[in-house]
Amino acid sequence: MIGDLSRRCGRYAARPARALTVLVALAATTPTPASAQLFTDTESRKAIAAQRETIAAQQQQLAELTRQNEQLSGRINQLENALKSQSLLELLNQVEALQAEVRRLRGQQEVLANSIETGARRQRDTYIDLDSRLKRVEA
Repeated sequence: MIGDLSRRCGRYAARPARALTVLVALAATTPTPASAQLFTDTESRKAIAAQRETIAAQQQQLAELTRQNEQLSGRINQLENALKSQSLLELLNQVEALQAEVRRLRGQQEVLANSIETGARRQRDTYIDLDSRLKRVEA
């Protein structure tokens, strides 16, 4: 009987120890309010405010860069138009220079043609004169 009693008591004595172990394990794994919150409300609000300020600053930078990009695009377009106009102006000047050179060469051609015609006339006149003299000498 005593053996039965000690066995029975031992079995009941182990139950509270097991229950205590289970309770400790549950308490250790159950999240507490302190461990669930990594940040306090003020820290979270400060972090959110800092992020908002960062976002606002980045949006301002983006707006400024967009404005600068638009200005630079406008300036590039103006420069391209100026270069096109300048290129057209240069081409116009070149065309005018070529036209002047063509006029000069045509003038030279007319002078040379006149010179050739005059030389041919003189040669013909000289030949006729020489021929008439030879005929007089022969006669």
